Amino acid sequence: MAQRLCNFLPADLKHTCDDSVRQLPSSVYRCAVQEVRLNTICSDPAVGMCKTPYKPLAPVPCKDLPEATHTCAACKFVVGGLSHYALSSMDQMVSTIKSVCMVRFRDEVGRKICEKFVEEEGENVLRVVVSRIDAQEFCCTAGICQTPPFVVDHVDPAQLAMPVDAVGPVSEMMDAYATDKGGL
Repeated sequence: MAQRLCNFLPADLKHTCDDSVRQLPSSVYRCAVQEVRLNTICSDPAVGMCKTPYKPLAPVPCKDLPEATHTCAACKFVVGGLSHYALSSMDQMVSTIKSVCMVRFRDEVGRKICEKFVEEEGENVLRVVVSRIDAQEFCCTAGICQTPPFVVDHVDPAQLAMPVDAVGPVSEMMDAYATDKGGL
């Protein structure tokens, strides 16, 4: 899926994006899943379906991941891109999550309960997941990027309902590409 995000870039950056995504260690995806703490989503106040979170998932090491020329920009592009994709295609994402109910619950009663939950709470769940991971912070904490001189607090899930226009990881990838090509 990370490589598919590269298809949304201009043709002259697509190859650089593909190379950068290939340089990312596979553990970065496991670390992203760990960062959003999926086992506590239903107990998050924005969802409020459970009073206590489930036991934590087995941790994976997410520090000192290797850094390469474009991996910082690629990491921020992938993590930020997945978040942006989830928020900008909410109906499709909820529908995809709903299809998991058919796989997880073979009996009709369990499947219908699951589908009803996803219909009613799917958007809230996705907003909570997205709010829990900040591309800059995640990639720097993992050691792929250098820590910025200042830190920005996490965004409240309710604020994610409105689109935010900001310079993001695509611009950073372009800057990294230009620097690599000698300032073109």
